[in-house]
Amino acid sequence: MGLFLSYLHIAPHPLISHSMKRLLQHLYDPIFAHAPIQEIRMGLGMPVQIQTPSGTHRLSLRITKSYLEELLSVACDHSLYTACDRLVQGYLPYRGGVRIGISGAYTLQQGALGNLSQINGVVIRIPHVAPLPASIVMRRILGKSVLVVSAPGGGKTTLLRSLAAAISTQRKGVVILDERLELSGGIREEGYHLDVGESMVLLGGGRTLLYQGVIRALSPSTVVLDELMNSADWQMVHTLKSSGIEVLASLHAPTLERLPPEAAAFEVAILLSDRPTAGTVVEVRYA
Repeated sequence: MGLFLSYLHIAPHPLISHSMKRLLQHLYDPIFAHAPIQEIRMGLGMPVQIQTPSGTHRLSLRITKSYLEELLSVACDHSLYTACDRLVQGYLPYRGGVRIGISGAYTLQQGALGNLSQINGVVIRIPHVAPLPASIVMRRILGKSVLVVSAPGGGKTTLLRSLAAAISTQRKGVVILDERLELSGGIREEGYHLDVGESMVLLGGGRTLLYQGVIRALSPSTVVLDELMNSADWQMVHTLKSSGIEVLASLHAPTLERLPPEAAAFEVAILLSDRPTAGTVVEVRYA
């Protein structure tokens, strides 16, 4: 166990600018005057809220129904039909690893979210790149399973991506299950939008289906999972560990003392905080 106060020096990825200009249109300039931006909240009839390392800023701009509908259309490449399978999960992945959470009126189909009939708000999460903090010593985590823990907005995905990239250059067989396209940012001509080192990446689809393909086809030494959420995810971790495969994963929790019993599968736990800024490494615990 150890106590640390080091930071992920977070910087927005340079490829974000073009895609966000297209998405936000005339609101891009007033919003990004507050960079670096971590999150943008837009609710129908409400002022725009922007989360930055220095805190929350409210703009006098108010969001209309037509603006939200146009934003959603751009996010779907003007084809809501092709985005239906993602919309029923309550979010859309967008270029460069941006995630757009969507509030609105959803139909119900067999007890699950169905089609989105009206949109009344969005939460746009902006991915960042960051070096590993000095408090995280690579030789102490290589060959071990690592769990990154924080409350929402603490920088889990950014650190998980940095860990995967660093480990992949020193150990072959790192495979990322990138269900929401937040770790790699998706594919572009030269590679991935975000730095994943020498990792192999499985994109989109259900996490369970991606996982089954990994075990059969890619011979991983390490599998990367963002945001463990349910019993199926923990069963996946157990099966991977039983097969001799290490796991890098993240989990929502306020402290390491609040981890579920299943977290004992991880030899290293890293606790992050959003104070004084997202990515603050509070504690690194070794089993």
